[in-house]
Amino acid sequence: MAMDEGNDDLNKGIYVSSRGFDAGASQKGNGTAATNGEDTSKDGDDASKDHAQISLLTMFRYATQLDVLLIVIGSLWSAAHGAGWPVLAVVFGAMTDTFIDVGDFNITNDSIPDGALTAEDFQTQMNQYALYYVYIGLGMFVASYFQVI
Repeated sequence: MAMDEGNDDLNKGIYVSSRGFDAGASQKGNGTAATNGEDTSKDGDDASKDHAQISLLTMFRYATQLDVLLIVIGSLWSAAHGAGWPVLAVVFGAMTDTFIDVGDFNITNDSIPDGALTAEDFQTQMNQYALYYVYIGLGMFVASYFQVI
């Protein structure tokens, strides 16, 4: 058995073309499927064909009511998961405002200007923001779990 004859089995598989799939076909020529190892394409006609456009209703014509319900529920959970990122941006913006507020506090001088945060207030607010991040993360985790179920 020659070395090239053994590699012929590696070239067999399932190839999908515009005419459907062919199990056990070998790939020759420009990538079209052939059952007997010959190139069956006609000057690249398959590559120039456009795929047929179908409507959304045609795509779901075999879906049951349960399938449609699960798709709608998954889409709602997906929207909830996607809404977590803007919420994180808002919380991060509020947290950076807190850094600015504490920056107005002068440690060398015992006077606290109006609107400046003390160290204790700053720590309390940072703890609150940390909890916000945890809650948003948990909410996004739950939403991502339910969007794929």
